[in-house]
Amino acid sequence: MSRKYSLVPIILIALLSLVFATAADPLPDTSSSNSSQDLIRLTIENRDKGKMYLMLSAPGAFYYLQVDGKTSKTFTVDRGMYSYTLYGCGIKTEGSSFDLTTNTRLVNPICGGNARTVTKHPSTSDLSEKVKLVRVHIINETDQKTLVILTGPSTHVFTFVPDQEGTYTIARKPYTVQFYACGVWNETTFTPYKDAKLVLKCAQ
Repeated sequence: MSRKYSLVPIILIALLSLVFATAADPLPDTSSSNSSQDLIRLTIENRDKGKMYLMLSAPGAFYYLQVDGKTSKTFTVDRGMYSYTLYGCGIKTEGSSFDLTTNTRLVNPICGGNARTVTKHPSTSDLSEKVKLVRVHIINETDQKTLVILTGPSTHVFTFVPDQEGTYTIARKPYTVQFYACGVWNETTFTPYKDAKLVLKCAQ
């Protein structure tokens, strides 16, 4: 017994399969690729043992970034130019121009040093160039225990026994120095430079 098959249902099924297959394949999503172009990677390598903080501010964007000592961290931030506030090595540094238009790596060296091993690459910056620190020597030439307060870009408080000398790393900016010795408070100014000496003496 012969059977006759109509080609119409078969053609309809083939057409429907083609339509659903096309619908299941979505159009390319360009929104994610466009948004990714507005972001950059900011890597901060903190080689010092103390924490450091970086605040970035721009129209419509603000970031507060914290990196623990001996740690490297990568952040994703909006591409652009920022003003910044940097806290590290016991001092605060501010600036109005921080270029974050490309992927950037920042290296915070051990306080008082510099990142000599930083690759000389446009995307790598040594933060010691923004935090200007120098090594200084403070010498107590009084004959008694002395309290010393340095006030400037940051505040430092030291206590010295007679004839004690200490070596410290501080910001390379002027300080007001107050120290108690010989029964009175003494005051002077001190502008640090590499290996500068601050000698404490009783007022004559």
